[in-house]
Amino acid sequence: MAHTIGTAYGYIVGKYKLMDKLLHSIQNDPNDRRRVISLWQDAELDTAVLPSCVWSSEWDVTDGKLNIWVHQRSCDTALGLPFNVTQYAVLLSMVAQVCGLKPGTIDWSIKDAHIYVNQIDGIKEQLRRFKEKGSLPAPKLWLNPDVKNFYDFDSSKECRDVKLEGYEHMGKISFPIAQ
Repeated sequence: MAHTIGTAYGYIVGKYKLMDKLLHSIQNDPNDRRRVISLWQDAELDTAVLPSCVWSSEWDVTDGKLNIWVHQRSCDTALGLPFNVTQYAVLLSMVAQVCGLKPGTIDWSIKDAHIYVNQIDGIKEQLRRFKEKGSLPAPKLWLNPDVKNFYDFDSSKECRDVKLEGYEHMGKISFPIAQ
């Protein structure tokens, strides 16, 4: 059975109880040095449209802060990287909150970062906008402070427990998707 990329990831995370194990470890043994989430499960590769690009993450607690190191085997820099960085920053903040920690740092390793030829015009447009506008103030992530259990975050389309405040949208840029 084939799944979309997101369905396959969610299936793997659920089947192997990866989030449950991570949360349990952080809450019960903050000094554990063996916290790894691997989305690369050989037995499940046939279910994915595309094998996991972000294939693993390592988590640690240092000085009351939760840190993550993300490993990415392949990276569509124009489309995938902004989404992946955002999703892991939000995930880190959510896990830190429910574990009573502060979000710390994200380290990232990418094996094969690339920009496809048909994305060059979009990248040039991003650079033009940056040159014209300069650096904008960073938006702020808001998480509902009342959420104490990871699975209680609203996962509906409204996503009521997670908001991005102060984000200035500069207009759509279309990029073709490549596989």
